[in-house]
Amino acid sequence: MKLLIFLASFLSFGILPYSYAQNNLYMPRNIEQLYNDSTRSFDGKPGKNYWQNFSDYFINAEFNPLNNELSGSEKIIYHNNSPIDLKTIVIRLYQDVYKKGNVRDMYINPEDVTDGVELLKLKINNIDYPANENSDSLLRIGTNLIIQLSNPIKSDSAASLEIDWKFKVPEKTLRRMGTVDSTSFFIAYWYPQISVFDDVDGWDLNNYTGSYEFYNDFNNFQVEFTLPKNYLIWGTGKLLNAEDIFSPDIYSKYLLSQTSDSIIHVVTQQEIEEERLTKDSKKLKWKFKTQNIPDIAYGISNHYLWDAKSVVVDSTSGRRVSINAAYPKDAPDFDNAAEIAGETIKYYSFTLPGVPFPYEKMTVFNGLHGGGMEFPMIVNDVAADSSKSISDQRLRTVGLTSHEIGHNYFPFYMGINERKYAWMDEGMASFLSYNFTTNYLPESSPINRNTSFYQRIAGTEMEMPLMVPSLLLRGISYRVASYQRSSAAYLLLRELLGENLFDKAYREYIKRWNGKHPIPYDFFFTFNNVSNKNLNWFWNSWFFESGYPDLAISSVKLNAGNLEVLIKKIGRIPVPINLKLKFDDDSTETVYVSSEIWADGKENYKVVFPSSVLPKSIILWKESIPDSDMNNNEWIREDD
Repeated sequence: MKLLIFLASFLSFGILPYSYAQNNLYMPRNIEQLYNDSTRSFDGKPGKNYWQNFSDYFINAEFNPLNNELSGSEKIIYHNNSPIDLKTIVIRLYQDVYKKGNVRDMYINPEDVTDGVELLKLKINNIDYPANENSDSLLRIGTNLIIQLSNPIKSDSAASLEIDWKFKVPEKTLRRMGTVDSTSFFIAYWYPQISVFDDVDGWDLNNYTGSYEFYNDFNNFQVEFTLPKNYLIWGTGKLLNAEDIFSPDIYSKYLLSQTSDSIIHVVTQQEIEEERLTKDSKKLKWKFKTQNIPDIAYGISNHYLWDAKSVVVDSTSGRRVSINAAYPKDAPDFDNAAEIAGETIKYYSFTLPGVPFPYEKMTVFNGLHGGGMEFPMIVNDVAADSSKSISDQRLRTVGLTSHEIGHNYFPFYMGINERKYAWMDEGMASFLSYNFTTNYLPESSPINRNTSFYQRIAGTEMEMPLMVPSLLLRGISYRVASYQRSSAAYLLLRELLGENLFDKAYREYIKRWNGKHPIPYDFFFTFNNVSNKNLNWFWNSWFFESGYPDLAISSVKLNAGNLEVLIKKIGRIPVPINLKLKFDDDSTETVYVSSEIWADGKENYKVVFPSSVLPKSIILWKESIPDSDMNNNEWIREDD
């Protein structure tokens, strides 16, 4: 009896003891074990036994634009911080997605089918392994190379790996990486990479088949990338030897851009035509270094314009971020990309999420033919459609640029397993982008467009609950879960909690889990903890359950000087009530009721409005609030 009274007292204030939280939200057995092992905690913080592994990469690579061959040699120091002695190690060979016979969920041009990544050397702790053939100790399957180690990597120790490799950069297929034009390329998913070993699943054995995106450890990189003269490269990491690379004019403008508040045209069309971009050496070795980052990627061209500036992202320290845009001269609206990127990063740093941009630079590279793709410190974006109006082109540039840059928080700064929980990063990047775009282009309506799309699909048989692992979803099911439903949930959660409380919980979640690997429960429990509210009713409906949002006007009547409007919650997904009342003199009143009224599971709510007369009409609707059936959202007075 005392326990029931204890729980009742907590529930009455909307607060749950954290040990009870697992019984209030469904938790799979493998996730429950994390809390038993204390690697996670019910207050949303990393547990006392939380751990994660990482690597130090030393990469020396060369790319030949004449034959599209990329070759490399790398040394990796892999740090096993887990409590487990590792008898196997898993290496990702992403470019084996182009290997003949491998499974793919994307189209590739038949001319790009290859024999995969050719491994010229594989040595682990000075023991050689025959990497190109399966054996008792080695299994190469899909894009994974699974190695049974001769000697385990002991807990709290490190292993040394040496790998030489080469492969052909795809010429006809541009999916995340490949050939942009005859002398422009995007290099991503490109180096042998150790998979993630974590407290949730052990080794991540999911193959890259074209659709899955990121789940990486936080690693340290030193990269030397050799290119022919007059080829420029933009991407992840601090450039250590700029003075040894650039021609004097380019170098002086490059330096100026690092502290300039306005756009510097570092490379112009004239300099491209005169071929005076780099020092006059047959080959040049570009040196990059970066720490505590999940991945590296690069854009390459010998004929791209380059705009650059910088913005302050931390008013206390005055720290600046270098902003860059690299694009061909005929890319519509890309001459605005650097300015838009700078405004995006300032908004994210000071407004929402209100966390200083975590990296030292950002490049917007024009190298895709259909959309955008994110990487740490560089995004790869399609240019706007030249057949569209100027305003539509600008909206496309702003929306795409801000969305892809938002990924530098989610999943890169936060270390999210996007393969399993794409809604934790795609939905969050959309949420950030919608807010920025609305602020930057007040006449735009990205939130309303997202709502319109989601409410059409919600509740149909192809829509899946968000907690279904993303790697099990395809097509519209993946799209709605990862982008539309999740971003709608974040937007309505901020409306529910209010901006101040939401932002406080949001920043605390980022503070607790940046540089780590949060899972959905870390997000849920952090918001419960910081808001001091039991939000499990919201998490259950929006993230765990099947359903759709649908409110209806059930009845309207006058009673003792009040207008009473009975609202029925038909759908299982809770949303706010927004009523617009129109009277005979054409005056209007709006009544808003938070979605928190549905927290106790009720299906009806009576809205009471002081009025002695019936209005002419009532509309239950707001463009930003999803409602899958609009046929029951209007009441019109029937006059005698």
